[in-house]
Amino acid sequence: MFKIVIAHSEDIDTEDVAEDLIDQARKDLGDEVPKAGLLFACVDHDYQLLVDQINEAFPGLELIGCTTDGEISTVLGFAQDSVNLALFVSDEVEFVAGVGREVSQGADQSLAIAVEEARSKLTKEPALALFTPTGLTASGSTMVDGMKKVLGVGVPVFGGTAGDQWKFEKTHQFFRNEVMLDGAPFLLLTKPLKFSFGTRSGWQPIASKGTVTQAENNVVQMIDDVTAIQFYRRYLGDGAMDNLGEFPLAVFQEDDTFYLRSALFGKDEDGTVTFAGDIEVGATVQLTHASRDAITE
Repeated sequence: MFKIVIAHSEDIDTEDVAEDLIDQARKDLGDEVPKAGLLFACVDHDYQLLVDQINEAFPGLELIGCTTDGEISTVLGFAQDSVNLALFVSDEVEFVAGVGREVSQGADQSLAIAVEEARSKLTKEPALALFTPTGLTASGSTMVDGMKKVLGVGVPVFGGTAGDQWKFEKTHQFFRNEVMLDGAPFLLLTKPLKFSFGTRSGWQPIASKGTVTQAENNVVQMIDDVTAIQFYRRYLGDGAMDNLGEFPLAVFQEDDTFYLRSALFGKDEDGTVTFAGDIEVGATVQLTHASRDAITE
């Protein structure tokens, strides 16, 4: 048996949000006891109060989650300034939460220790990892690579980095009853489990391709031997560079497919652009754009 219960609240007060989520969940749970949970929350809540209330209602919950730029569920659809909670119930699948701590100081080692510690608590092999790491203090792609190294290719890692509604100040992560700023929480789900997932975006390449000629991890200095800011200005003009996130870079692979790297911010002082994931020197890149309809589709 495997069951997921979803609760979603748009209340403003944190205590009211927690009460609403717990009431919704208990109504659908009946007598069943959840073993794990995913919590996604908008900014400007008392997060410690929120996780404390949830843990008090469901003791021993293997809980992970993070702050977001928007929340989606089958209860309310797409919402902003809301909080949602998914609870997992199963008598066959095992769940265990883990967290890489202070990942800005070295994600690989921190995650390797955390994953091995979490796996030691399981009696079955993990089948899937759900991942909600920091969105600002460490590179998302570096952290995913760290998870893949220790879990192996047979355990897919699915999730996303934490957000703070484009403030780029701090993102919060949740692990059991802890709230942190520099963490990488994950939830391991074991066999027997059937699942599928997919990713797609509405963004399409525009303008001309360029080649990254200088970069360090997720900070790009030069594209086509001009600064990354100048590369963007070729197509966006000389205005403020505070909307770079609307124009991710397409990073092309050998088969001419591409993945996206979203810009977090640019610096006119040195011409660099910092992205949400790493971009290698020599990568072929191209600006992209999307309409609201294309993204929704």
